[in-house]
Amino acid sequence: MADASSAVYHTVANILEGAKGFRRARQEHPDQDVSPFLLLVLVSAEELVLFILPDPDPAEFHGANPEMLGPGRQSLTFGHRQRPEWDFGAWFGEKASSLRQAARDLAKLWLESRQAPSDQIQDRRSEQMEQLLVTVDAYARLIFDQITDNDLVIETAPEEEV
Repeated sequence: MADASSAVYHTVANILEGAKGFRRARQEHPDQDVSPFLLLVLVSAEELVLFILPDPDPAEFHGANPEMLGPGRQSLTFGHRQRPEWDFGAWFGEKASSLRQAARDLAKLWLESRQAPSDQIQDRRSEQMEQLLVTVDAYARLIFDQITDNDLVIETAPEEEV
């Protein structure tokens, strides 16, 4: 596994592990704080999107010369072993963005559920959280399976000349 695919692999594995821990903690120990698991999912989902759309360097934003900037985070290119002529960047971007949005919605719902006044609202939000966990897990598993099956080809994008 190349460096680029290894980074994506570990990020997705963190998402899967965080979602599993979140679900298990809520089922087995409802009074346990699940925020560490939720934070792992959120941070990893954000990082996953950065693989396709890296943030600009803050120094660049504030007008630093290109020579002053160190090596920044490069975006990755995504291909598929069975279809080398196709660009799978859009496929990966859509999955990563959908996963990130589900993770954000899960965090928002979890925060709201902690302040819910009635058991009926708690139950409804609990069902919604489970649906969002299923979504997070499904997208993460889809990317993870493509990487572990060696179908997804992930490489560092060539640097643009300034």
